[in-house]
Amino acid sequence: YDAARVAVSCYSYGGVMTSWMIGRYHDWCADIPSASVIDFADYYDQSETGIWIGSLLGSPHLAQNRRKYQEQSPATYLDQATTPTLIMQNVGDTNAPVGQAYTLYHALKDRGVESRFILSDVDGHGHGDPLHERQAYVLSLAWMNEHCGPAR
Repeated sequence: YDAARVAVSCYSYGGVMTSWMIGRYHDWCADIPSASVIDFADYYDQSETGIWIGSLLGSPHLAQNRRKYQEQSPATYLDQATTPTLIMQNVGDTNAPVGQAYTLYHALKDRGVESRFILSDVDGHGHGDPLHERQAYVLSLAWMNEHCGPAR
């Protein structure tokens, strides 16, 4: 085990968690969130699936619930992020709207965190086809090799 070579990466809800973790913990050599949601209040309004969060937290448009949304959203903690981050998102993902990825990218770049944003011309909440899936793996491995050292 080499603590300097530990990266965090995942897709969809896992992308949400990786985005949340980099704002709270600084143990990662690299981060790769994909199809992530950053701001839960915006997600509630902008996603076809965002309404489910209302069943957990209530409506973000009611004052008594707004704080819950803020406390749970990864965006709240990004001012503490330092991990080099590769963001991958599909332009046509209605589950994780592309605006969420832009929010993550700008929050990191504005704070000087090394970041790269890959936007794929794919509809849906997945890689779309084997070519895009392979591209995602190649980009992920290159990012990890660059920031965590080459695979052994």
